[in-house]
Order: sequence, then C-alpha cells, then structure tokens
Amino acid sequence: MTKLVKINHKPIFRFTKFFVYMIILIIILEFFWFFLTIRFVKAENLISKSFQIIAHRGDSLNEIENSPAAVESAMKIGASGIELDLQY
Repeated sequence: MTKLVKINHKPIFRFTKFFVYMIILIIILEFFWFFLTIRFVKAENLISKSFQIIAHRGDSLNEIENSPAAVESAMKIGASGIELDLQY
C-alpha cells in the first residue's frame, strides 16, 4: 500500500498573491501619476512638439481668404505654416 504525501501549496499561492497585489499597486500608482502630472503640462508645449498648425487660406476667420492680410494675421496668431490657393 502506498502512502499519500500531502503537498503544501501555500508558499506558491502566497508568491502569486504577492505579485498580483504588486501589479495592482503599480497600476494604481501609474493612474494617479498620470492624472497628477497632466495638470502641469502646458498646451503650448504639446502643440509645438506633437503637431503643427497650418493656416488654410491664411487666417480666413478674421481676414479675406488668400489675401496678404490673412497671411500676416495667421503669422501673428502663431501658425506653423500657411496653405494658399494660387491661380495664375
């Protein structure tokens, strides 16, 4: 007759439980870190690094489209580039 040996699984369970808790803690800390630091990011820094502002037909909201005044106004506002429709 063979003797049954009882295997203790508790150390493995404790080890796994520890890593699960650590992963949850890291996720929570990352979540709070993101929302704490997002307040201090200026919109100007995001715009200049992420994408460019191209003025379509100059500053067509305040001036006549495709006019020199629209181009000058777009440059004053801070557009990175200007797209014009030229005809000849």
